[in-house]
Parts: sequence; C-alpha cells; structure tokens
Amino acid sequence: MPYATAMSCDHGDSRRANIDLRGTSFKGAPGFFELRGWGQHGSQAYSFADQVVSLKGGGYRGWNAPLMKGFSHPSSLTRE
Repeated sequence: MPYATAMSCDHGDSRRANIDLRGTSFKGAPGFFELRGWGQHGSQAYSFADQVVSLKGGGYRGWNAPLMKGFSHPSSLTRE
C-alpha cells in the first residue's frame, strides 16, 4: 500500500492515514486527495496551517489517496 492511502473493503470509511509535514516548509495541497474505487467513502481534514492532513477512507472496495493519474488501484499500481 502506498503512503498516505486509507483503503478498506468493509463498506465504511474505517481506515485512516495521516500526513504530518510540521517542521518543514511543505503543506498539503487542497484537492490533492481523491476518493476512488467501488462504493467509496471518506474525507480529508486539514489542520495546522495545512501541514497535517488526516484521511478517512474505504468502501466496498474504496480508498482515499493522493491523485494518481493513470492508475486504477493503489495497492498494485496497475495502469488504467
């Protein structure tokens, strides 16, 4: 599973991921994460001046992860 990915197959948003960039000059970009998969559920919460991003994700076979243009599934990184 790639970093910053919350994925489950239990029909809910039961998985969590967290990105903490405090102590750096970087921030989490709004719109950088997306819900994908089948029956996806999830959310993103930005805090500490957008340097901490907390993800919830899941679904029937869903995930919340960074935008991965051209890839169909984050765990296998197979191309669409």
